[in-house]
Formats: sequence, structure tokens, C-alpha cells
Amino acid sequence: MTGSWPLPKPYEIDHENRIKYDNKWKNLREITHQKNIQNQVRPNRDNLPQHVYLSREGRFVVKFKINKRNKHVGQFLLLSEAIIAIQNYKIGLT
Repeated sequence: MTGSWPLPKPYEIDHENRIKYDNKWKNLREITHQKNIQNQVRPNRDNLPQHVYLSREGRFVVKFKINKRNKHVGQFLLLSEAIIAIQNYKIGLT
């Protein structure tokens, strides 16, 4: 953050360490809404990483929600393969 206010239209303020009450300048950054939503941590009832779901067939399904649409990345037999797919997809987004 540069200390300027208000932010340009497509940007929001995000806490890099995900602690909402830690408002130090070094912890704040300008980020688009889409990236801010992807940065959220949501509880998963199956104790799986974010963006990973278990299919009825027992495969690990990786999908992202972008602009209110689901983006299917793939199905994987191993959780480690699904995690690698998430990392590769995120690298491709930046």
C-alpha cells in the first residue's frame, strides 16, 4: 500500500496474512475483487483444501468460481495431484 486513498475503482484492500484486525501498512495490499475472493479461506467439511471437492466416484475434483461461473480444472485420483493442479492454475491466473 502506498498510503493513498481512495483506491482506483477495480481494487479493494486485502490483508495479506488474512487477519482482519491487523491493519499495519505492510500487511495491506491493493487487490482486485476477484483475487480477494480467491484469497478467502472457507471451511470444508471433508477437511480438503480450498477448491477441492470429493466426487461420488471418490475422485478429487478441482474447480474455481470466477465471475460467478465455475471453472472445472480436472479430476484426480490423488489429493497431491489435485493440489499441484490448484497451484498450476493459480500461477496461470497471475
